[in-house]
Amino acid sequence: MMNQSELLDRLYAQMIAVSYRIMGNKSDALDIVQESWLKIIQKYETLQDPDKLFHWASTIVRRTAVNEIRRREIRRKTEGRWVRLHMPLNQPDNMLKELEWQEWMDALDDETRRMFKYKYDLGLKDLEIAERLGMPTGTVKARLHRGKRQLMKYTNMYHSRT
Repeated sequence: MMNQSELLDRLYAQMIAVSYRIMGNKSDALDIVQESWLKIIQKYETLQDPDKLFHWASTIVRRTAVNEIRRREIRRKTEGRWVRLHMPLNQPDNMLKELEWQEWMDALDDETRRMFKYKYDLGLKDLEIAERLGMPTGTVKARLHRGKRQLMKYTNMYHSRT
């Protein structure tokens, strides 16, 4: 017979394994497990058969992970549509600039575009972006810098045409 500590350790290890298989990386898997623990704690009294704890917890982890993947997919699809320019759309020139801006943003890779959204739309600091994306702060700074250079190149090409 296992004591409570051993039981929880085994349960935690199983939850990580299930989450990792679905999410594909340790950082995301741990986030899913943390979120799942909260759900388990909040809903524990609804568990009718304690012998099914492991199955019940695995189901919660799976559903939480799948929901996160769906949420990310929706976010990924809509990120390409956001607009950084805040100007009235009723003027044709502003509409053209907005379309140009969107075209430039769409030319950036998904990760850089996501970093721009985090930094300039959500106001996150480089360290916060790095933590969200699970990468070093230096990598975030370098990619943002390269993205800015790429956008500058696009704006210079635009201004040389007009």
